[in-house]
Amino acid sequence: MLYPLEYFKKEVKQVVKNALSKVNYDTSRLNVQLEKPPENMGDSSFPCFILAATVKKNPRDIAQKITEHIDITKTSWIDYVQTVGGYVNFFINTEKLAQETLNIILQKKEKYGWLEKKHK
Repeated sequence: MLYPLEYFKKEVKQVVKNALSKVNYDTSRLNVQLEKPPENMGDSSFPCFILAATVKKNPRDIAQKITEHIDITKTSWIDYVQTVGGYVNFFINTEKLAQETLNIILQKKEKYGWLEKKHK
């Protein structure tokens, strides 16, 4: 079972992959890595600097192009997307986050937040 933020990150990665394929960037060897942006700049961020060398474009232009090809109406976890410099910043749908977190708390009860022992 994934926790809500993991679902959000999974959706963000898929949205980025879809947008990259729409703009015809060769991403066959790209592993979509997300970063934590600075405070008030989003909940997850995709840096476009690695792509700059491959597609021979400015990271800011790449980020803008990706953002233009993201349709958040087809997402459930992403509230909105913003381009800042060479980054595509994603903001989580806080209503969905709250609802899903409460659902997991109610489901797991006193086990919520506990990690399984790895016996290592």
